[in-house]
Amino acid sequence: MPPRPRRRGRRLLAASTGAGLGLAAVFVGGALIVGLPSGPGTAIDATSPRLAGAGAVPESRRAARLSDRSQAAETVPGAESAETNSTETGAAAERLARTRIEAAETRLADTLSELDRLAARLRDATQETGAAEARRDAARDAAKRAEADFAQLQDRIAEAELRLDALDRRLDEGDADRLTGLQATAAPPAPKPRSDPAPAPLPATSPLELDAASADPRVAQRQYRHALGSTDPLDIAIAYSRAAVNGQSRAAYYLGQIYEVGDGVERDIDTARQWYRIAAAEVAAAQVRLEDLPEAPADPDRATARPLASSRSDGVIELVWQGSGPFVVELAAEPGPPAARFATALTAARLTLPAHPSLLWWRIRAGRSAPTDWQRIDPR
Repeated sequence: MPPRPRRRGRRLLAASTGAGLGLAAVFVGGALIVGLPSGPGTAIDATSPRLAGAGAVPESRRAARLSDRSQAAETVPGAESAETNSTETGAAAERLARTRIEAAETRLADTLSELDRLAARLRDATQETGAAEARRDAARDAAKRAEADFAQLQDRIAEAELRLDALDRRLDEGDADRLTGLQATAAPPAPKPRSDPAPAPLPATSPLELDAASADPRVAQRQYRHALGSTDPLDIAIAYSRAAVNGQSRAAYYLGQIYEVGDGVERDIDTARQWYRIAAAEVAAAQVRLEDLPEAPADPDRATARPLASSRSDGVIELVWQGSGPFVVELAAEPGPPAARFATALTAARLTLPAHPSLLWWRIRAGRSAPTDWQRIDPR
């Protein structure tokens, strides 16, 4: 068996050696940490280690160190500029605050101004609303008056119808023929008795009496549309005249208005009355205008006439003139003694031409005045 005591002794030796080395390391480490006395000749006391420089430090030395630190802080580069920058930053912040306050005050003033404008607009709108309500009330009153006037007009129309019925009964009782339209003017008017010498007698050969031609609805519609689209007052009067002699009652009514006010033609109340009479058979307003016109019978002494237009086609002529009647239309193959005539109280005529002679010229004799110059009938 191997000797055990020797092995144990070796182990104890190794343990003690390790412990000694450990203590030495601890001692050296502590010396390095706490340091040694700095004074020369100072003995090293291993049992009372001290911090390096941790011996009693005089107060003067501590004050010197604090003074050195203060001076070092005061002499740090940029310390003064940092303080200046801080002052400037405060001033900039104050200016910025003032600017924001001024901007807020400006916005407040703008808001107050806008409120004033809105208040003014509200006042204006309130006034306009009041004015609109006043106009509405006035319109309602006008509508009520118009309704009353319309009711009166209806009463007048009913009264006129009664008067017309009474006239029809008198005509029936007297066995008289009813004359309507252009046929009512076919007979020449009776001359007014007067003391002055009579006009020159007509030629021994009595001219041929012409008849009114039948109406053409196509011509009436065409001329009526032409009048509505025209802007020339005289052209409108001519177109309405041609439409009226072709049976357009509304055109006759408008023509009566034209002569009543003198729009494009010479004003003549009697001529207006004649056209209203033609229109009254179908246009109720024409009867109303007839009643409103002043009573003034035609005076042959003041009758005038002026030719305006003429056309000829398929044995029918249409003639238009203006003036104050009664009128006599005279036709001839050439300027000279008339070969045919037609009497009317209107200012337009649609006549049937005879086969012979060929009548190419026309003129107007108004009342007792001299006839106009001969006018050539234009072919259509």
